[in-house]
Amino acid sequence: MSSENRRALEYLEIRGYYTTTYTKIVQPERIFAVTDYFRRYWVPLLKPGPAWLVVALRQRCFWNGQRDWCVVSRDTLARESGVAIRTADNYLDLPLVDWFVTGRQPRYTRTSEGANRRDWTHYDVRLDEPLTPAHQAALAALAAEMAVACPSADPLARALYIASIS
Repeated sequence: MSSENRRALEYLEIRGYYTTTYTKIVQPERIFAVTDYFRRYWVPLLKPGPAWLVVALRQRCFWNGQRDWCVVSRDTLARESGVAIRTADNYLDLPLVDWFVTGRQPRYTRTSEGANRRDWTHYDVRLDEPLTPAHQAALAALAAEMAVACPSADPLARALYIASIS
């Protein structure tokens, strides 16, 4: 294959399309996944409503081409979480949800009457799972137990020692 043909292949434009109205509605290529750890350990802690809110925010981050933030209206976020706007707002204030939603910056616009109206919000979203509080405590206890055998008092040396024997 000539170098000219290879260069031409680098710039191919490929566009997908749907062949039926059904697939246009369902969009079967748009899927999402959650980790088994999130499903097994975080969903029981968060409860289904707040867990779906976290999933909805993560999907927004993924589908808008970003990796750790998204911009979405309260109405859209509530609809994608399957709850009312006020409920979604309340979920965002839950202590465990802030382990995933690490920042919020609302944007306001002025109405024709001159009042401020909350419009879109920028969300910073953690895309990996932190250990649950119980798992963090168990890990800390295990590390403390293992650190007793370490001859050094230096925190870095202890961490490396624990990592090497676990």
